[in-house]
Amino acid sequence: MVAIETKNDIVYFDKKIGYITHNQLIITKGSKKNKIYINSIKRVNLFKSRVLLSNLICFLTSTSLLLYVYLYLKSNKNITFYSLIVTGIVLLVYSFIHKFYIYKLVIKENNDAVVEIKTTQIYRDQIKDFYKTILNKIPKT
Repeated sequence: MVAIETKNDIVYFDKKIGYITHNQLIITKGSKKNKIYINSIKRVNLFKSRVLLSNLICFLTSTSLLLYVYLYLKSNKNITFYSLIVTGIVLLVYSFIHKFYIYKLVIKENNDAVVEIKTTQIYRDQIKDFYKTILNKIPKT
């Protein structure tokens, strides 16, 4: 992420997302580039959604582990019994505490074409900076 001003008119540059010049927005998706003119942008939205699949998997694993320990190993209280209980409790707590987000930037053009950029929370700062720069560049209506 670099915010610079050069003779090439690059206002914002990011290797993963793309770059913004004074009159256009170039979005990179792998080797493909998408060009959008700033004047043709109608609306820009940034959505944040939580991924619950990992929480659900941890919860189901921990409850099944605790049920297995309670039903089959309760009479056999050795080191395996206590280590499985601790593992089940740690997984259960982790399933409630863990949060992972996906960010989706939606750019709607005047001709009703929609461009979406999806990223994870690893690139959270980059997508937020990209969004703010686009908001500053589009004309206010």
